[in-house]
Amino acid sequence: MDAIVKKEIGLTAGLLLLSASLFALFTAKAISPTQPVVLLVLIILFLLWVCLLAINLALISRSFAWINLLSIVGIYVILTRAQFAAIIGSSLFLLLSLAARQTMLRELDSRIEYSTRSVFYSGIKYIIMGAAVLLMGFATPYISQTLITKDEVVPESLIRLMLRPYQPYLQNVIYPELTASTSADIIANELDARPGVDDLSEEQRQLYTQQITQQLTQNKPNTENIVTIITEILNNKIRLYSRANPAITPIFIFLLAIIATRIAVAWLAQPPLLLIAMLIWAARKINFLQLLSLSKPVEKLEL
Repeated sequence: MDAIVKKEIGLTAGLLLLSASLFALFTAKAISPTQPVVLLVLIILFLLWVCLLAINLALISRSFAWINLLSIVGIYVILTRAQFAAIIGSSLFLLLSLAARQTMLRELDSRIEYSTRSVFYSGIKYIIMGAAVLLMGFATPYISQTLITKDEVVPESLIRLMLRPYQPYLQNVIYPELTASTSADIIANELDARPGVDDLSEEQRQLYTQQITQQLTQNKPNTENIVTIITEILNNKIRLYSRANPAITPIFIFLLAIIATRIAVAWLAQPPLLLIAMLIWAARKINFLQLLSLSKPVEKLEL
């Protein structure tokens, strides 16, 4: 058997063993991710899995790449009991992984000098988004049940935090500030409506003016009520659509996961890139990987 094939088999076996172990930990009910030690172990294994998947997709042949991806999807679907959300998540993961492989192969073939960051960075972004979809697939049944049964899906504190920068604007829209002349006109009209206003002394008129001003201030609405109303409407809409379209809920959750990871992928990709560089350096030291210098003819068009 060729040495390269043996290495491909070894990489494939290692990735599938790590995938089965990691997915089994995520589905194990006895494992609680809230425990610091367990959470740290899961994060380390997850980072190692992302790096090993990236290396495999970039270096192994097409047939072994398909074996890797289809086996990972199969393990994932089996451990999640072939739920609808798991099938959707595994399909999205497969598409994103194929995009990552094409990106890394293009970088490997087109670059003159090898660079770990240049070769793996674009592919790692796709793999992280695909991995986020798989992770959300484990939590989708719980999230879907929460959307249907829980009264407050989106907490009011979150809405208040999001609207805090806009509170002055909302306050002005709800109850715009009155000009000095307008306030004076309102106070004058209120005083004129009082019985026997002509017989009042100057001190009594000032006392009435203070009372009217205080009433205007007390009756002024605040944005807290608006936050409560917005939160209630938002939660009602989420529950309504979740109950009416249960099949759309997982798709919506996966899209949110992809969008969220796409926004933060520039920071999320840094730890895997560092770990990939260390793994490739160690593999080159033990002659598992080799960096070759090749000469290739280049076509050039001239007049």
